Formats: sequence, C-alpha cells, structure tokens
Amino acid sequence: MRTIYKILFDKGEELTPQIVGKVIRKYQEKVLPMLDKANGYFEGRGQAIMQRANPDPSRPNNKIVKNYCKTIVENFQGYLTGNPVSYSGVDDADISSIQDVLDANDVINADSEFLQDALVCGIAYELCYINEDSEKKFKNVDARNVVPIYSNDLDEDLLYCVYFYPVQNWQDETAPEYWGVDVYTTDEVFHYQATNTFNDFTLLEVEPHYFNEVPFVIFDLNKENTPIFEPIISLQDAYNALLSDEVNDFAAFVDAYMVLKNLDATPEDLAEMKANRTIIIDGESDVSYLTKNISDTQIQNLLDNINVSIHTVSNSPDFSSEEFNSGVSSGIALQFKLVGFNNIASNIEARFRKALQKRIELINKVLELVDTDACVVEISFKHNLPSSILDTVNMVNSLRGLVSDETLLAQIPFIKDVAQELERIERQNEPYLDPYSATEQVSENGEEE
Repeated sequence: MRTIYKILFDKGEELTPQIVGKVIRKYQEKVLPMLDKANGYFEGRGQAIMQRANPDPSRPNNKIVKNYCKTIVENFQGYLTGNPVSYSGVDDADISSIQDVLDANDVINADSEFLQDALVCGIAYELCYINEDSEKKFKNVDARNVVPIYSNDLDEDLLYCVYFYPVQNWQDETAPEYWGVDVYTTDEVFHYQATNTFNDFTLLEVEPHYFNEVPFVIFDLNKENTPIFEPIISLQDAYNALLSDEVNDFAAFVDAYMVLKNLDATPEDLAEMKANRTIIIDGESDVSYLTKNISDTQIQNLLDNINVSIHTVSNSPDFSSEEFNSGVSSGIALQFKLVGFNNIASNIEARFRKALQKRIELINKVLELVDTDACVVEISFKHNLPSSILDTVNMVNSLRGLVSDETLLAQIPFIKDVAQELERIERQNEPYLDPYSATEQVSENGEEE
C-alpha cells in the first residue's frame, strides 16, 4: 500500500537553504514519481497501455484507454460538491465578513478543485495569503510542488511548507532554468532563487504573513494518502490491454494472409490483384485467406467481468448500468446499492470538512487583525444524487401533523428557500379565508366585546 513520504524535522533546528535543497531532492526522489503516476492515470496519458511497445512493427498496436480512474474521481467529486458546500453561522450568527472572502475567491469552484486534487493525488494543498491589494486569498497549489515538513515528535506539528516552482527566463530563453523556492514558517516567508539542482540558493526577500502559523491547508484523503482509484489500477491496466488487443486482432484480420494454392504470383502480380480486386485462377488453383478465429463472446465476458470488478473494488457505482437507469428499482433498493459508496464518501467528507474548517480558521486570524470578531462557521454538505420525488412526497405526507411545515418543506429537493416558500403558501391561502368568520374583538380595557 502506498504511503506518502513524510519529512520530519527537529523543533528549534534551523532550516538552512542547504537543508531545503536536500528536502526538495528527497521529495523529488520519493514522492514525485507517485504523484506523477497518479496524475497520469487520471488524465489517461500516463496509463500503462500508453507505454506499451510492439516488438513487431508490422502488427497493429492500438492503445485504447477507457478511463475508469477519471470516472471514479468524477463520481465522488460530483457526489460531494455537485451541490455546493454551504457555509452558515452557528445559531444564525453573522458571518458576512467570512462570506465576503469566500465569494471573492470563487469558493464553489475552489472547493471542487480542492477535492479533485485530493481524490487524484491522495493529498491536496491550499495556500492562504494576502495579495498586494490587501485582499485575503486562498488558492489550490499542485501537490507536486509542495513539501510539508513536520515536527519530529508524536504531535507532528506542521513546522514549514516549501513551495517550489520553475521560473521562465523571458530575457534569455537559452539560459539555464532556475527555480523559485518559497519557505513558509509560522510568521514569515523566505523567497529564494535556486539552481536546477537545488544546490545553490539566493535569498531574494523575507516578508511577514500575519497568520501566526504555516498558512497552508492540507487535505489528507485518507491515512495512507492514496488516490481514490489506487485499488483498481491493475484492473484498469487489464481492461485497457484486453480492449486494445481485441481491436488489434480485428485490425490484423483486415490484413489476413492470402493463401494461393497451385498458383504462382510475382510481387507485381499481387500488387495488380490488390489494385484491381480481381484474381484469375484455373481449375486446379484456389485462393483463400488465413485468419485467426476470434471469440467475441469470451472477450466480452472478460471485459464485463473486469468492469464489474472495478466498480466492486472501488465502491464507485456504474451509474450508466441498467440497474440505475431502468427505473424499476425503488429508492430504498438504490440506497442499499450505494452503501459502500456512501461509506467511503462519508470518510472523505469528514476529512474535507476538517480541511475547510482550517481554511476558515486561517481567514479568521487575519480578520481579527482588523478588529473583526472571529466567526464560528458551520460547514454542510448536500449529497448530489438523483432522488425519487414520489418517495419524498409520501414521506412528507406521512409526517404531516407530526413535524413542522418548515422541516417538511426542507426535505423537498426543488425548494431552495423554505422561508420564502412558506410566505408564498400564506399569500396563496389568503383569498380562501372566510371573511364572515367570527373573530373576537378586544376592547381597550382588555375586555372581550
């Protein structure tokens, strides 16, 4: 099982540029290959079938990818963030200052990308910072360019984060490439310029960041930091190989060997036969094709079995299958089919909520610098799955009189604003009120008239 390589450091020891260079080189050696492989499988271009070479160049060598890895990521991503994550104040507290920061950073898209990065790499990073216009920002950064450094004790506190990135020299494109390296501590950012080997560092600037801790949000997808599709990689490779070989066999069938019996033909004769699509033979001669027998049924059964295994092992449903599209299964039956999917999604949701709360905590620390009270924010997820309106309506009707109308209306998926819907119902019912109904009048002295 793959585990992200964790770099530990003694508290109180100085993190010199030489040590930073060693840390980056160790990270590139231990971690970067795993992250590159994960991104390659998600994008498709890095899957094993794409590197397959054919020893016989005359034979077809199709490289077909049916990308289950990407489908699994999109299933979980859509399930958890297809309906945007909602942020609200605890006990109706005012969180407008936090909400302004979230809206300014396009939080809906940022949340979705943050989750996708974690699903693909097993870990994701978000940097909180204040830009030149004093705007409070947060941004997803590529996991392949971030090295977290933890304390060498049981607490494993985040001591530093190293963010390194290539810098293009637009003045001289032939010059050696160099790297920008930003080292984030609990109160400062050290900006370096480093050579391509990270042996030589030049300090460019030191600036404060005001977060009072390392301003990175780290989202661990699971304890092992494995991609969501890690368990099915071997099955993905087998499916691609089988599918590509099947297409290769059919392509080879088109170029099947021609068998000429009792017939002599020069290369020129064969070229003419191929061009004119005509062969002249006598009574003793015969022409046929030598082909390979292909069992379509056997191959399709193998593909179907691998497909089922992939969805079983990953606990990611095949939403294109008949059981989800036939309309025969009830809502309860479909929920049972999604138990494994929900269990994994719930674990991811808990870790995602923790990361988002850390983001809120960092934003609060900056807001407190300008005398803004810290906001306690509640983070809510609404899972994005098709639901049976009929089942929901039956449930709501059965609870009428036992549960408040406001709570019941909140269960109906197409009602976005419950309070507004209650007002509409009240206005709708006004014309039907009995104008002649007896009402009790109360006099000024409090006596009933």
